[in-house]
Parts: sequence; structure tokens; C-alpha cells
Amino acid sequence: MDLPLGELETPARSSMTMTTPCEVRELHESNATGNDVNKCTTLGGEMGEVEDLPGQPGASIQGRPPMLTSGVAEISFILVCSAGQYFFSHLLGNCAVLQDVITDMFHMPASQRVWPNGAYNLANGLGVPLSGALADIYGARILIVASLGWLTIACILGAAVGTRSSIAFMVIRALQGLGVSGMTSSSISYLGRVYKPGKRKTAVFSGMASLAPIGYVVGAIQGGALSKSKTAVAWMFGSNALIVGIIFLAALKYAPSEQTVRQYERLTGAPAVPRRKFDWIGAVVAVAACGLLIFGLTQGSAAHWAPYTYSTIIAAVFLFALFVFIESKVADPLVPNSIWKTKGFLPVASAYFLSFGCFSAYQFYAITFWLRIQGKTPLVAGLYLIPNAFIGVLATFLVARLFHIMPGHLILGAGCVASALGPVFFLTQHPATTYWALSFPGIAISTFAPDLSFAAAAIFLTTHCSRRYQGVAGSLLITLQNLSSAIVTSTSESIGTAVEQHHLSVLSVPKQFRNVGNNGTTWMGPEHSLVTGRGTTLQQLHTIWWFDISGSLLGIIVAALFLRVPKATESDHIE
Repeated sequence: MDLPLGELETPARSSMTMTTPCEVRELHESNATGNDVNKCTTLGGEMGEVEDLPGQPGASIQGRPPMLTSGVAEISFILVCSAGQYFFSHLLGNCAVLQDVITDMFHMPASQRVWPNGAYNLANGLGVPLSGALADIYGARILIVASLGWLTIACILGAAVGTRSSIAFMVIRALQGLGVSGMTSSSISYLGRVYKPGKRKTAVFSGMASLAPIGYVVGAIQGGALSKSKTAVAWMFGSNALIVGIIFLAALKYAPSEQTVRQYERLTGAPAVPRRKFDWIGAVVAVAACGLLIFGLTQGSAAHWAPYTYSTIIAAVFLFALFVFIESKVADPLVPNSIWKTKGFLPVASAYFLSFGCFSAYQFYAITFWLRIQGKTPLVAGLYLIPNAFIGVLATFLVARLFHIMPGHLILGAGCVASALGPVFFLTQHPATTYWALSFPGIAISTFAPDLSFAAAAIFLTTHCSRRYQGVAGSLLITLQNLSSAIVTSTSESIGTAVEQHHLSVLSVPKQFRNVGNNGTTWMGPEHSLVTGRGTTLQQLHTIWWFDISGSLLGIIVAALFLRVPKATESDHIE
């Protein structure tokens, strides 16, 4: 039987008093406005301004958490926590625009162009199931700081040895994926524990979501700007090491310690959360399942679906089933069983999976269209993505304002609509179509997809999950993100390859363009440059975009028929 929305098996909430629950309290009255400002002073000193509590008269929005002693400290803390989303997308954008440069450098076949990002996603998918639970048990700060340090070292190694061979490059990309995996879910755990459900939390998670498209754009422009250099890949790794190193230093200064977070929770009257045991058996099975699935899907099209590729996928499905069985038997599961029983969880997960996955695949092949069909340079392709950054900020503003006046399922559904509209603008394009006519509005509208979907899903999961499982909630979200991107992109590549192998005709492609990119066919690009398509045909891309539209439409149906998420309210954590 499904539990009511937002309730778990033990829906007890922390009791809040009408006064500030400090061990030693000083009440400072403002003689200018008559408003009370509560300051919380512990035996160790002043913690800062205490947030308004939902139980207090006149409290309309929670204030700054007291462990963040100034506005600068709060903004820095949010930026450090958002670094996971930023670098996850930044490192994808790097290789998306350099897909041809990398395949040429290492003499890779065109069918393996998905592997530079595939190796990254594979390692990221391996690390995420572990990082969320570890953050809940040992604290998010140590995991974030260690991950940033790891990522810095990985980028330095990439600059030194990452260009020697394709194997060295893929290993460095995998090391980057592991580093980012420790940041993404643990950051969600951090923010989920520090901010109670309410408008402030909505604004914070919306801001985190906006850094994903910004990171992708900056990464793409960075990769494009370096593409003309013979050492483009080495410079890419080296410049990233500098950026990550700066965030690493900021995390050392502004990320609150686990002791401070627990002290804050105790002073606000929240029951003490006992440290749970780490489910090593479940973790190993989850890591193996994610790894085999992502590997099988990514390698499938490149290996023409050799038996070993679909065998790994079958093994992954079996391990996922085994994981569910193990989690139902252990005392401290990696993922609490109550999450699966939360009403609305499955539709939220399904809609987010479809929205994010279809958006990721569509945008990857939009870049392929610019590079291989229109003959654009990597830098121009990166600049074409600039609307992502601006629309991402706009989406953040909208989510922060709308989530408390509009049901969450409408916001998630709107993300699915944006995901479906993006490829529609590319279906009517041909080699000479100008960017401003169709690509610009397509990129601008589709950017709402990840921002709206991520913010809605993150707020839902962290709000309806107890404090002790905030990291697990983050792991679930990022795992969905990784799996959706890998599954939909790999499936899209396989569909496009099948169209080429069987010489199928796609009706949405005008007859004069059906051979574009096929059998060495050349045509004149809009700048009168000779374009060959490099083995990619317009028919392949159209088939892929139709598939992405279908997946997004399915997400819309799920959100419309099976999902009901009420408006967000000011409340306390579930204990």
C-alpha cells in the first residue's frame, strides 16, 4: 500500500518550540523596527543569525542557517555544493565539442565517439551509489573536499600523460568521473540537511540546477577555444586543474564540518540521528550493476552489439534485481525501503529519467549536426550553446518563484515538454540553415528541461526523505541522471547506426539531403566550405531526434497521468 505523499514508514517529525532552542540564548531586540532577531550563542561562541522557524509567529520564509555566519559564507557554501553539478556538465561539454578532435587524435572509429564521455559517465556511475551513503555516515564535507582534491590531481595527470594514448586518455576521464561522483550526491546531502523544506531551500536547489547548463556551456567554449592547438587536450586538462583547485581551496574554508552540522541539528531540537552501518554488500552489487549497464550500452553500438555487450546488460539487470532483494533483507540498507513506498517516487523518477536522458542525447547530436553536417568549428559549436547559460538562470528564477504556488508535477512536466521541443527545431534543418532561424530557439527552449526537472526532482526527494538519508536521496537522483544519459544516448547511437546499415529512408529528411554524409558525399556549407559528414548522415540524426522526442512525450504522459506533487511548503525535516 502506498503511503501518502511525503510520508515514510516512520513519519515522525522533529518538534519545534516557539522560542529559539539554544543551549545559551540571547534575545536581541531591534528598537528601530520592533522586529526580533534571534542570535544563537553556544559555549563555543556565536553561531550567527538563526533561521526563522515554521512554528514561530510571523515566520514566512526560513532565514540563513546559523552555521553560515554571513551572506558571503552562505553564497560560498552554495557555490561549493553546486560545484558537483557544474563540473559534471563542464567536463561533458569539453569532450562534446572535441569529439572529432579526440577521435582523430587517437584514430578512433566514428562509432566510438561516445566513449570519451562514456568512460567518464561509467566511472561516475560507479562512484555515485557509494558517495551518497558515505556522506550520510561520515559527513559530506570530507567527501566533497577529498573529491575536489582527487579531481585536481586527475586533471594534472591528464595534462601530463593523458594524450599519450587512447587508453591513457580514457583512464584519466574515468578518474575525473570518480572525482565528480563524490561531489554530486554528497552536495545534495549537505544542502538537504542544512536547509529545511521551504522557499529558501527551493531557491538554493534551483541555483544548483542552473550551474549544470552553465558548466556545459563554459566547458564547450573552453574545449572549442583550445581545439586549434596541437596540444588542445593537454591544455583542457591543465586549465581544468586550475579551476578545480580554486574550488578545492574554497571548500576548505567555507564547507561546515560534520560536527558543526550535527551541533546545529541538536540545537534546533532535532532528535539525534544514530550513525548507521554502511551496507557493503548492497554497495558492491549496485556498483557492479551500474558499471555493467553503462559499459554494455556505451560499447554496444561501437561493437555492433557483439554478444559480450548485451550479455553485460543482461547481467546488469540481474544484479539490479539482486540489489533490490538484498536491500529488503539488511538492517541498514544502502537505500531505505521506505523511499520506494513513498507515493509519487516512481513517477517522479521515471519522468526525470526520460526528460534528462532525452535532453542529453538530443544536445549531444545537435553538436554533432553542427560539426559534421554544417561543418562548424568546435569553438563555434561551443558558442552556439550560450543560450543554455542565460536560460538556465531564468529557469532558476522561475522554479524558485513557482514551486510554492504551482504543483511540482506541472514543473516536472514542463521540463519534459521543453525536452521534447528541442529536437523539433532541428528536424526541419539542412546543411545551410542559419543558426538564428532554428538552432537558437531550439537550444533556448530545451534548456528548461534539465533545470526544471532537476530542481523539481531534487526538492521532492530531499523533502520526502529523512535527514539520515539525504545523501542517499542525492545518490538516487544522480544515478538516474547518469543512467538516463548513458541509456538514451547509447540507444540513440544504436538506432542511428541501424538506419545507416539498413539504408533506411527517413521521411522527415528532404530527398535532396538524404545522401548527405553518406559514402563520402560532399556539399557546400553555409560558409562555402566543403563538408563530408565524417560518416554521419542527416537521416541518422533525424532518426535519433525522433526517438528523443518520443521519450520526452512519454515523460509528459507520466507527469500528466500518474504524478501529483503538491506545492512546496515551509516545514521541518522528516526524522
